[in-house]
Amino acid sequence: LGLMEEGTPEWARALYLHSMAGWQSLPPSRGRIEDAREAFHYLAEKAPASTYAPMALRNLGRMAELRTYPGDVMDTEKARDYYQRVLEGWPG
Repeated sequence: LGLMEEGTPEWARALYLHSMAGWQSLPPSRGRIEDAREAFHYLAEKAPASTYAPMALRNLGRMAELRTYPGDVMDTEKARDYYQRVLEGWPG
């Protein structure tokens, strides 16, 4: 990621895939999950026109409604907010 220009389609794709790998790695760990959350947020903020932005927000919603590691807390209200952002920003 360090050699790519931030905000480009290639950068967005690489960051999205990096985030997915961290989120889906087994066994789940708090550090990898939190890193993935931060990266999804960063992607949605820095590349909102990217095709990966709504997927990042949707994944943040899914992460909020699941407990993926010991001590993780479900937050259905936050999940609803992420899903609403996707519906409002990318209708259809």
